[in-house]
Amino acid sequence: MIGNIVNKYRFERLIGSGGMGTVYLAQNIETREKVAIKMLGREFNNNEQLKQRFINEARTLRLLHHQNIIVLKEFYENEDFSLLIMEYVEGRNLEEILLEYKSGVPIERLKNIFLQVLCGLNYAHSKGIAHRDIKPSNIIVTKENGIKICDFGISKAIQDCTTNLTATGSRLGTIRYMSPEHIIAKKDNPVDFQSDIYSLGVTMHQLITGLLPYDGVNNEFEIAKHILEKDLSDIHLLKPEIPLLYSQIVAKMVAKDKYKRYKTCSDIINFLNDDHTKKEIQAPQMKMKCGAEDIQETTENFAKKRRIKHLIIGLSSFVITFLIIFIIVVSVWNKDWFNKKTEKKGNNSEKKHEIMSDKKAQEPVYTVVEEMPTFPGGDEARIKFLCDNIKYPLMAKQAGIQGNVYLTFIIDEKGRVTDVKVLRGIGGGCDEEAVRVVKMSPPWNAGRIDGKPVRVQFNMPIKFTLN
Repeated sequence: MIGNIVNKYRFERLIGSGGMGTVYLAQNIETREKVAIKMLGREFNNNEQLKQRFINEARTLRLLHHQNIIVLKEFYENEDFSLLIMEYVEGRNLEEILLEYKSGVPIERLKNIFLQVLCGLNYAHSKGIAHRDIKPSNIIVTKENGIKICDFGISKAIQDCTTNLTATGSRLGTIRYMSPEHIIAKKDNPVDFQSDIYSLGVTMHQLITGLLPYDGVNNEFEIAKHILEKDLSDIHLLKPEIPLLYSQIVAKMVAKDKYKRYKTCSDIINFLNDDHTKKEIQAPQMKMKCGAEDIQETTENFAKKRRIKHLIIGLSSFVITFLIIFIIVVSVWNKDWFNKKTEKKGNNSEKKHEIMSDKKAQEPVYTVVEEMPTFPGGDEARIKFLCDNIKYPLMAKQAGIQGNVYLTFIIDEKGRVTDVKVLRGIGGGCDEEAVRVVKMSPPWNAGRIDGKPVRVQFNMPIKFTLN
């Protein structure tokens, strides 16, 4: 296929191949846009069940429009093959990244990955779609450290009872990351959103520890038996330096009983975004061995200790606050400040405005939320807006300067663009031009958590090219 043109796309090189198809890098000969094309070849195209799964992936992706999910641009088929034409993402999947981090991904990078995958899955689940094959190789990290979930080939609309791509007693997916209910594959215990949460928990366990799930067991029957009967290794025992929080979250995600797991990805997102010390974690019992003694610590005891700690902190804060107020009152009394006249209403109004402004400044700014801000009309409208308004600085043209200007800015609850700054520039007046144009942006669709608009920090590259 390399060099061939099909439906305005020229095939440039092979990216990879799998059980259901082959993925190529291609270019749109009209727009020169690079795309990834997943092809169901001639040898599979006549297999109705495989073809139906391929079509199912296209239908699923058409329903999903989220920055953490791969974008479907077009579906094409003829007598010889079927094509999924998708956005091309430069980056590496988590399976490749794990080769770099033999002992596990650093914790500061881990949280960013975790939150973005949760946001993408939460969006898919809100549309009634379960992925059913979450694993490291299906999660791509872009060069800008964004996340893209891909390969929805065996996903399923949970409410769609008319489509059954897997018969009872059969399995599709990668067995090491399958949930117990996926292994058993019974109609009365369907593979749904909780199964995705389990698979993501197993993936996170591997990212934290660097260990393959049930490492050393290579027989599928034995792996399935381990999934049904044995727990994954305790993260806190394997890596004590990792915050206990992550061990508890993953333990709850991979509970054998699906009803003991988190109900939604949103529950985990909210917990990670909030102050962790203000919430209690409900996780299965943890058993730790220390020499000859067995120490059992349940999350109930953990929460109890934490409440006592908070009570002590609260009482200390109260005493300190009382003393400060007492000292202030005595000082005011001695100086006879209570006899002073009340300030004018205008001053009161000005102070009130200052207090309100200060509150506004203290409102949190999120980097990852359930629904990220979007430009009105989508990415195509954003690109058109930038192209229509950006003027290439003459100084940059004459000096032959080109490249990406990376900007960061805040999109507030009303979608307004504020605090535009240059993260990495190229000079020649391009930095100032990029800032100018972004400040001209019309109001965006605000980012949201639980349906409520919030302030979101947004990063965006703007490309200047001499061509």
